[in-house]
Amino acid sequence: MANGLYKTEGFILSSREAGEAEKMVSVFTKEFGLLRLFARGARRPRSKLNPYLNIFTHGRFGFVSGRDRWHLVDAEDVLHFDDALQDREKLELLGRAANFVERFHKGESKDEVFWHIILSFVKFLDRASSAMLGELELLFYAKALFVLGYLDEEKLFSRLPPEERAWAERVLEDNEFDEWFFPLPAVLKKELEGDIARGTELAKL
Repeated sequence: MANGLYKTEGFILSSREAGEAEKMVSVFTKEFGLLRLFARGARRPRSKLNPYLNIFTHGRFGFVSGRDRWHLVDAEDVLHFDDALQDREKLELLGRAANFVERFHKGESKDEVFWHIILSFVKFLDRASSAMLGELELLFYAKALFVLGYLDEEKLFSRLPPEERAWAERVLEDNEFDEWFFPLPAVLKKELEGDIARGTELAKL
């Protein structure tokens, strides 16, 4: 990317302290994929960035190019996920999903399909019942691995009984999450568990 001010919608996956009062945040963005942004002075109480750099914030971010990294210069809230952030089980699931994205996504490149999967997942998680969480996490990994090229849907579909195949195609090829996806059929769930284990091993290579 050229020099100048860039603005994008994004979701903060992780945040860590850097220097005396700085932060380094990992943000999955709509226009630029996975970015790591340096926020100078963001830990100071009077910093204009400080209120908007909490982990799992969905916001708009402005950044510029520095000598060897991107510098965050502006931020604002877009959506709040109060239920998910106040529920321990949902918060832990968000942490695992965010770690998955940081480990397996290829980095700085526009990926609107992956962006929509992440945003839809978080929105659905905010209102999901506790009974849905295990299968919701499984489905998120399956959709993500397919988009990243580590899950072969054709092979998966070929192993499913006819009555589950058409249903599975609709669910896995949809970038959204919806109540009618759940509960997952037993055969599909078992096959997904195996494919996700193989896909994550392949992605590590």
